Amino acid sequence: MAPLCDLSDYRSDICDIHGDIRINGKDFSSVMLIAPSQAQKSKSWRIKPYARKSDPVAMSKVREVTIALRNQDSAAPQCTVTHSVPAVVFSTAGYLGNYFHDFTDVLVPLFQTARQFDGEVQFLVSTYKPWWINKYLPFFKKLSRYEIVNYDDDADVHCFKHAVVGLRSDKDLTIDPSKSAMGYSMADL
Repeated sequence: MAPLCDLSDYRSDICDIHGDIRINGKDFSSVMLIAPSQAQKSKSWRIKPYARKSDPVAMSKVREVTIALRNQDSAAPQCTVTHSVPAVVFSTAGYLGNYFHDFTDVLVPLFQTARQFDGEVQFLVSTYKPWWINKYLPFFKKLSRYEIVNYDDDADVHCFKHAVVGLRSDKDLTIDPSKSAMGYSMADL
């Protein structure tokens, strides 16, 4: 099995997960992948899904998410909502509220991460700020056809076959087409 999480980038950590995924934000702040075989050892990663990883002040405001690989014998929460589209989990904490950080920390990285799904993606937002979400609602609606889930207040266990935790981010206000899943650039934004 390929590594689930890439923690090597200086801007953001990202976990791209495929399989039996259970996401529970309110009670556990966790994303659980049930391994298809007993050969897989339990393992976990802890990331903060915000694209300013090297800035301790910004990151101090971001809620940590635990991504856990568990074998089939582990107790797993039962699904209460099953989705047929992938999930993208990210945070609206950090420095949001001015245009530079709105775009460089969330909007550009979210486009880079979610555009490949062509609207068929469910956003789960940690540290949900309604005023900020509403400010950019037309942008979110261009990227997803689904209602945004407030990850911190939602008691459901959301189940997916594919989830991305964290946002891809190259540099401030930059999308490198050679690193983009579909070759996207800033011109596509």
